[in-house]
Amino acid sequence: MRYFPLTLLALFLMSTAAQAGEPQSDTHVTETEKAMVVGISPMMDAEGYFGTFLWAGPMWGKEISKKVWLMANPYGKFSPDSGYWGLGVTTTFEWMLGEYVGIDLLFEVGHEQHLDDFRGASVGLGAGPGITFYPCDSLFVGLYGTVNWNLMEMSANANPGLALGFTL
Repeated sequence: MRYFPLTLLALFLMSTAAQAGEPQSDTHVTETEKAMVVGISPMMDAEGYFGTFLWAGPMWGKEISKKVWLMANPYGKFSPDSGYWGLGVTTTFEWMLGEYVGIDLLFEVGHEQHLDDFRGASVGLGAGPGITFYPCDSLFVGLYGTVNWNLMEMSANANPGLALGFTL
């Protein structure tokens, strides 16, 4: 519980980082300024498979230079097979390689716990690479992989994932 206020502050700051400002170009990428994103991410720790998380949340993006975007994605997640759930925020820097592909660098902070076990909750920090494909103006698909550090247990876990986004 001692990390809870700090976690809430970090979640708030990361979720508001990319909300301000108007898009600066007329390409279809500017339409990713607001989107709804869903995804699936299996988690593996030192002991092996931990559970598969389904997650969803809004995303805000801002073009910070001609080919670089900053995006924030607060999300909620749940793992039906392990019973764990959590809240988090991912901040992504995306470098557009062309009109349809972007290379990503993700940073995340999140919380997870088993059902109502608030005393057993954990807080983690993570980072990793990704790639996003924009097949049309209203849809994007991302593949990513993060390595997270659990601050409570002082242990690492890996999270590959698939995200599907719809622009609003």
